[in-house]
Amino acid sequence: MSSGCIESRRYQDGGASGADSRNTSAGRGGASGAETDGESRAGTAADLSECLPGPDGRIADGCVRGASLAAGDGFNCGLLAEGGIYCWGNDSDGQVSAAPKTGAFISIAAGRRHACALRPDGTLQCWGNNGQQQAPADAASEYYGHFKSVACGDDFTCGVHLDGTPLCFGSSAHGKINPPDGKYMMIATGADTACGVRSDSRVVCWGDDTFHLVSSAKGGLFKTVSVGPEHACAIDVDRQMVCWGNGTVADGGANDGVGATRTDVRPGSYLAVSAGGMHTAAITVGDRFTCFGDRSATPQCSSLSSAENFGAWYQVAAGRLHTCILGDPQDSSEPNGSVECFGQDRGSSQPGDKVFKSGR
Repeated sequence: MSSGCIESRRYQDGGASGADSRNTSAGRGGASGAETDGESRAGTAADLSECLPGPDGRIADGCVRGASLAAGDGFNCGLLAEGGIYCWGNDSDGQVSAAPKTGAFISIAAGRRHACALRPDGTLQCWGNNGQQQAPADAASEYYGHFKSVACGDDFTCGVHLDGTPLCFGSSAHGKINPPDGKYMMIATGADTACGVRSDSRVVCWGDDTFHLVSSAKGGLFKTVSVGPEHACAIDVDRQMVCWGNGTVADGGANDGVGATRTDVRPGSYLAVSAGGMHTAAITVGDRFTCFGDRSATPQCSSLSSAENFGAWYQVAAGRLHTCILGDPQDSSEPNGSVECFGQDRGSSQPGDKVFKSGR
């Protein structure tokens, strides 16, 4: 979503964690905390470059499945196939222009007006608004440590260290930088709320509970979770999705798709989910894009290329008022790192001819 890490996640069939055989976003953001295959690595330093997909699309045991695409509030960032990061859209605080143009990165996250990316050695690089110390210039220092995943909220950032311990920094409002003790596989952030998947696959949430994101967190065993400003969604170990929080739609509507609510999950098996402002965007088994939400969210769910019917999509990132998808619009046999964006704010603009890490 806009004010959080909207990179959504997918998971593999077969390995220790049952993750999908192909690398993914946010979605895989959001977004937005990544899953791991097997147990997380302990330690304070590591070379995560081996966590990039091999020729068969798989990653090593204990590695993080990072996001190549992230949606912020009116802007987006992606990992370029040739290296470096490209951001586009609203640049009010340098969240676009200050992005590192070169270097190796394995995952990216975007908040309201800042972004952070994860290097192969597990260190962070952040840029954009730093009014609450959510994007510190020294994020790569030993003070912050080495991470396997990162997520960005409105004015705070959370990450999971290599040993599974969490760290959040930035604004302390609502207690959102105080995650419950324990080991985590991933963390996702919304505007003022965060949720994490613990090492036992249970979901726990903390921070602002205005829309009951904390008190109504779902029980069960999950692979990934995504948090929007007012709702959250998670995919369980059987690929079923559940959502909770504010799903109210003022103008009524159908029971499915746009015109339903952002928490009315369409039946199906899911690989990735991203909770946006008034909508939920997802990737289903078969690499198809799907989207549902309030009637006012029609533009956020209306792909320019009819993505719900065509193409193979691997990552999804939902902003407050826009959505971006990454994959192959022609569904060809070769990996294709094309990105398509649509919606109602500057984040719906296109990245031109840039080619991103496909996540395939």
